Formats: sequence, C-alpha cells, structure tokens
Amino acid sequence: MQSVPRTWSQRCDLIINDVAIIQTVIGKLVTGLGYLSLTWSTVVLLGGYVSTVPINEFWFLTAVSLVLASTQNKYFLRFTM
Repeated sequence: MQSVPRTWSQRCDLIINDVAIIQTVIGKLVTGLGYLSLTWSTVVLLGGYVSTVPINEFWFLTAVSLVLASTQNKYFLRFTM
C-alpha cells in the first residue's frame, strides 16, 4: 500500500496524474461517441431510411457526417504518427 505523500511536490504530482487520467478518459469517451454518431448517420443515409427522412434533415445528416469523418481522420493521423 502506498503511503500518504508528505511533500508538496508529491501532492502536486498526484494531482497532475489524476487530471491527466481524467482528461484521457473523457477524450476516449468523446471519441467513442463521435464514432457512434458517424456510424449512426451513415446507417441513416445509406441504410434505406432516406425515403422517410425529410430533405432538410437529410442534408443536415450529410453535413454532420462529413464534418465527423474529416475530424476523426485528423485525430487518427495524429495518434498513429
């Protein structure tokens, strides 16, 4: 079991580590939601629901899909290099 840090620098290190972990988890959740929304909009656009979607919503979904696809590609390239 780890002992309680006694110095100020050890406390700061623990706080910085906790913040980094929280930011990483939130980033992964947001990325996952982005992939899910891109998949959902692709299914709606290509999966046969186009006939039931009003024309304004169709173009909105198309724009959202393009924006999501372009941003996810940028993040993918950033993390693989």
